[in-house]
Amino acid sequence: MKNNHPPSPPKWIDSLLEFLYHPPLLEHIQGDLHELYHRDLQNQGKLVAKSKYLFYVLDHLRPSMLGANNIVALLKNYIKVSARFHKSNWGYSLLSVLGLSFALGFCLLAYSYIINEVFYDKFHHDHERIYRVAVTANFSGPETWEMTPPPLALAIKNTIPEVEATTRLIKVNALEVDKENELWESSVSMVSADFFKIFRFPLQNGQSPTVLEPNTALITKSTADKYFPSEDPLGSTISIGNGNANMRFKVTGVLMDAPSNSSIQFQVVIPDHHLAHFYGDDAETNWRGIKSGVVTFLKLKPGASIKDLQNKLNKIADNHGLSEFLRSTDLSHKLPIAKMASLHFNNDTNLRLLEPPGNKTLVIIFSMASIAVFLLALFNFINFSLGLLSNRTREVGLRKVMGANPTAVVFQSIIDSGMLVLTAIILAVVLAQAALPYFNTLLNQVLVIDLLDLVILPTLGLLFVFAVLFTAAYPGFLMASNKSVALIESSRQLGKQGLLSNILLTTQFAIALLFLSGWMIANAQLAKMDSHQLGYNPSSVLYQEFEIRSALDDKEVEQLRNAILPLAAVDGVTSSRGAIFGDSPGSMWRLRFQDETINVAAIKVDYDFLDVMEIDLIEGRNFEKANEADGQGAVIVNQAFLEKFEITDALGKTPAIFGDNGPSIVGIVGDYHFQSLRKEVEPLILNLRPNSKNSAIFVRVNRDDLPTTMASIASSWGELFPNRGLDLKFLNEHISRQYQQETTLLTAIKYASFLAIILAISGLVGLLSLALRSNQKDISLRQVLGAGLPQLYQTYGFRYLLIITIAAPFAIAGSWLFYKTWSQSFYINTNFEVGFIVVPILVVGGLSIMLSGIQVFKISRANPSQVLGEE
Repeated sequence: MKNNHPPSPPKWIDSLLEFLYHPPLLEHIQGDLHELYHRDLQNQGKLVAKSKYLFYVLDHLRPSMLGANNIVALLKNYIKVSARFHKSNWGYSLLSVLGLSFALGFCLLAYSYIINEVFYDKFHHDHERIYRVAVTANFSGPETWEMTPPPLALAIKNTIPEVEATTRLIKVNALEVDKENELWESSVSMVSADFFKIFRFPLQNGQSPTVLEPNTALITKSTADKYFPSEDPLGSTISIGNGNANMRFKVTGVLMDAPSNSSIQFQVVIPDHHLAHFYGDDAETNWRGIKSGVVTFLKLKPGASIKDLQNKLNKIADNHGLSEFLRSTDLSHKLPIAKMASLHFNNDTNLRLLEPPGNKTLVIIFSMASIAVFLLALFNFINFSLGLLSNRTREVGLRKVMGANPTAVVFQSIIDSGMLVLTAIILAVVLAQAALPYFNTLLNQVLVIDLLDLVILPTLGLLFVFAVLFTAAYPGFLMASNKSVALIESSRQLGKQGLLSNILLTTQFAIALLFLSGWMIANAQLAKMDSHQLGYNPSSVLYQEFEIRSALDDKEVEQLRNAILPLAAVDGVTSSRGAIFGDSPGSMWRLRFQDETINVAAIKVDYDFLDVMEIDLIEGRNFEKANEADGQGAVIVNQAFLEKFEITDALGKTPAIFGDNGPSIVGIVGDYHFQSLRKEVEPLILNLRPNSKNSAIFVRVNRDDLPTTMASIASSWGELFPNRGLDLKFLNEHISRQYQQETTLLTAIKYASFLAIILAISGLVGLLSLALRSNQKDISLRQVLGAGLPQLYQTYGFRYLLIITIAAPFAIAGSWLFYKTWSQSFYINTNFEVGFIVVPILVVGGLSIMLSGIQVFKISRANPSQVLGEE
């Protein structure tokens, strides 16, 4: 049958009119416009007719034509209706806002950390063309060292045309700064002239840092504020040196502090013209001066080939004997380069001079935790929106009878959500700013939340749009799609929670259980490491590390021992060269065993080391002062050493791996953890090495009167070594700081767990309360028919216990995955226990049963006759 109806104008254009005009006025205006459309359709065709129709509609959207129905008036009306609705349901609206605001506040804090990590070293101009040059040593396998020969930067600049600029950064923390006999604990860096051409470290005031003149220094703003609080530092003179070679420098500029996400940190910058003064006349020409602390950087020209650059760097290594010296002749990258922006997450560097690398796992976990917490709050918001539908059905039905179109119903739902989401975002910003100092202390960083940031502000905007549309779309379209009479006759039908609500609630409980289980696993792991016996006793031991150039030799250690050992609170003094904690033991002995070169950690100690550190001597003897031969021909090894090299009869003998003239083993100690608990105890050699420097001193004290003891030690130190600073710390506290990243992770999971449980439980209680209120007539009927509290709970509260049961397997799988990927990365790790799953289920399930039971009990206290009479 032929259709004689003329084609209608596009519906999406008509919707603009339907949204703004009441039906009586709409019919009049729309009729006239349709006549114009049909006329244009016959005379000028479909495309022209559509275009002109859109123009006619837009022309009618002028405020003067809209009258009382203009956009401002409509918005005011929608906002007034939403405010009235939220006021009448203030408890549920408050739960929604608080849940979303706390979640967004947590996300803002996590976001500030994530952005800080992801954009590490990317604030430099042309950062994608800035590279760090390293060297590759191949003594017992390839190792990457950041320490490069001092002449390397100049050689690259003179021989490789693809390089736009080079510079070197010389970390000379051994140098001390003195301003009128006030010793600074400063980080001093020598840099070459092009340093500030490559890196973006702007001046606050002073001369341009493009070229640093001899005998001039730049200091950072924080250093200037600390040591020149009430005076202009420009023109002041400071002394820099190591006690033996000192120089006077004039302060010519104040640099802005390096950003917290910079791998290069400093307090004082001086020109590298003075390298020879502090390091010897051959420092500038010594190609084997790898341990000079020089980091080399280069900036490539646009479009330069990395492959060609690497080949030319290999030639430089060959021409100056580096390949032979470092045994890297067979390696394709003898002077490997790495982008500056990639260094933060680069854990491949064995000897690192720049800031310690970041933890990509921590960034991933923070990202996942923030997303999970945000989704929890969002699901809560959706569930509350669905639950509150039952309170709006009659209102929406009446509005539809009075002529409200579906678009207006959806728009009203958007306004409802928008008011709450906007309030939550504002509150989240306030909460995040208030918590930021504590968050910075936790992470040991200086993070900021800048709302004008080009990343944060758009992100908040996107979150607002996403949250509003996500939480308003389904409820709005659900109400808009129902007939007016159905909405008026049944105000309970839309309030029933269906499949979507159950899925969202199940997801919430799965996430909450996973967070709580993860926190228990992380807590158990750290407790396991904290209680594990290290093989020595760091408690009550004070220590201080030194740069080798300012370290104490054996005679100076003996002077210190004689000066402070008579103090009643001092139980012992010892020293070492090479750390007894951390992942870098210090020096290595390269031993040949079964046609293989094996690196073995070697720590230089003194005669009192085993006693002061309380390390068990299992067999043999300690080093003896009366035995001069111990200084050259004796070592003490651990049990792991004997097992590794299959030595059974060691005492008093020289193992074949030491060679014919090697030292003999005089003692065997237990396997103490001289490295972190992330690693298995490795073979270890303890030796004396007389007349060499010591990188650390250790003082065992009695803590009874610690302030007096510290003052006495400081006084003796000042008399003996007036030009060297003293900063004693407790050894066990430093060891704990090795696991700062794990502690941070634990704290983050703890707060996320607490927030997740609060969100899940509040969502459950809120939804149950809404469901009970919507079904109050049914409850009263059941009570009249004899139903008691157990029967009511079984009908209305038991479903939530079932949801927790369904969520549990997902939480178990996630917990096991977290355990396998994180806890198993430690050599000393906790076992996966049933309690990691059972306890979260009991806690969350118990709280859910208790709180849902309270809600059922409260609703059951209502008088059935009054409820049924009102209905």
